Amino acid sequence: MKLFSAQPNYFGPENDLFDFNVDKFDIGEFDLKTINNSSFPAGQYQYVLLYNGSATLCNGQENITIKPGQLVLLRSGKKCKIHLSPKSNGCVITFSTIFLERVDRNESFGGLNISRFLNAAQETASTELTGDIMTFADLLLKEFTDQSSCKCELLYRYFRIFLIHVSSKLHTHLQTERRPRNLEIINNFKFLVEENFKTKKMVAEYAEAMSVTPNYLNEVVKKCTGYSAGHHIRQRIAKEAQWQAMNSNSCMKGIAYDLGFYDLAHFSKFFKNTTGVNFSQFKSQDSMLQTVA
Repeated sequence: MKLFSAQPNYFGPENDLFDFNVDKFDIGEFDLKTINNSSFPAGQYQYVLLYNGSATLCNGQENITIKPGQLVLLRSGKKCKIHLSPKSNGCVITFSTIFLERVDRNESFGGLNISRFLNAAQETASTELTGDIMTFADLLLKEFTDQSSCKCELLYRYFRIFLIHVSSKLHTHLQTERRPRNLEIINNFKFLVEENFKTKKMVAEYAEAMSVTPNYLNEVVKKCTGYSAGHHIRQRIAKEAQWQAMNSNSCMKGIAYDLGFYDLAHFSKFFKNTTGVNFSQFKSQDSMLQTVA
């Protein structure tokens, strides 16, 4: 069964919705509990801090023993379970990409790019849970359960500092890990675009499917290719529109409909903005080339 689940919580001056939750767990002497991330909503993470006892992480390929003083990161979209043994206690911090994006906007503490850190972090980390890490976990729990007027701001800042301490203790070498991770992200993004460009046109839709934030996806894609994720999506749609215009008898309306555009004026504007010519001009140019050939 799933032991911990973040429920939507409303807080803050504008009553914005954030998915964020902090729980302490204390397993009884004869109990055995499981944290299962298979029912996580897309784009959700859990940090499990094991203070005492033991646990086993099952990721479908191997079983990894988790000892006291270890910290575990669970991501949605990557099936795994943590089996907690009797007499285990610790803390579970659950958060979504919505909350993460809000924290990412606060540049007041350190130079840590939180999205980059989380996407480069390993699932398990054999490290001592220092007093600083546990202190900020306790502060997050306290602030989460309180109803202070500064709740949003404090949660953002405490969580950012918590991750800075974690990244420092784990010695996450982002420079060396970024390249293979970025390549994986680019390949997954290209595959998803190829499979879904007719129905999904927003960067956020692809980011959600990949369990990363839109900002992080754009950052990686632009760094590796020189263009934003949105540019690649638009270019793939335009390429298909051009191919259909040259190789089928479909009219503009039929092509627009096939590509998920139900407003002809919107498609016409999209085509010109993306290709540099309007649809009629493109068809005329193609007809002239075919006649010459």
